[in-house]
Amino acid sequence: MQLERAKELVRNQNISQATLDQRAADEAAAQANVMEAEALLNQAQINLGYTEIRSPIAGRIGLGSFTEGNLVQPSSGKLATIVRQDPIYVIFQVSERDVLEYRRRVAESTDKNPHVTVHLKLANGRAYQHVATSNFIDVQVDPNTDTVAVRAEVANPDNILIPSGIVGVTVERGAPKSVLVIPQAAVQLDQAGSYVLVVDQASKVEQRRITTGIEQGRDIVVADGLREGELIIVEGIQKVRPGQVVASTIVPGR
Repeated sequence: MQLERAKELVRNQNISQATLDQRAADEAAAQANVMEAEALLNQAQINLGYTEIRSPIAGRIGLGSFTEGNLVQPSSGKLATIVRQDPIYVIFQVSERDVLEYRRRVAESTDKNPHVTVHLKLANGRAYQHVATSNFIDVQVDPNTDTVAVRAEVANPDNILIPSGIVGVTVERGAPKSVLVIPQAAVQLDQAGSYVLVVDQASKVEQRRITTGIEQGRDIVVADGLREGELIIVEGIQKVRPGQVVASTIVPGR
């Protein structure tokens, strides 16, 4: 205000030019003082920000290594561990052969979808309700195990999965399809291969050669040689022979 007043007075020659110059210098010095104060305020805000550490991820925090009031610095080490729990990653190892087969299937598929569906089994043996989807394959093979690390992401809204825990992993190789499954106890093996004893409509025992597939618990997949609905002998195999007439009893659940 004094500078603006001096500009008016100098026009009427009521004050000297030197007085106007002095008031202009005083106004510039005042602006410099304001800028210096703003710089000090910004520096104080930056220093204040160092007193609060924010996690770059959302999750749960474990036991802290320090309490409020402790002095910490870069050499203090880890303050605490924070883990993201939803969604959560599942990392498992697959053989190099399986990776090559996976890439062949992707190349031959029409949709070219690079992701596979992964099912999890919890430590108590129960199946996890949410399905995981693969989103990363490592770029190198572990020379010690000849395996490649694969990562899948799965929802964990109820925090059932615990970081660093162990789960069972089953990967879908393709679209689900129905297969014929029989108890492994029914499968016999000789020099010619695998066979089962079938009971025909006349209650006679017949030896039937079969081609087996993968095992599923106590059962095994039959790829060829049997039809759905045929009766096979599961118990008492040592007591019967082909051509013999038997009285069969259907085992519940089979």
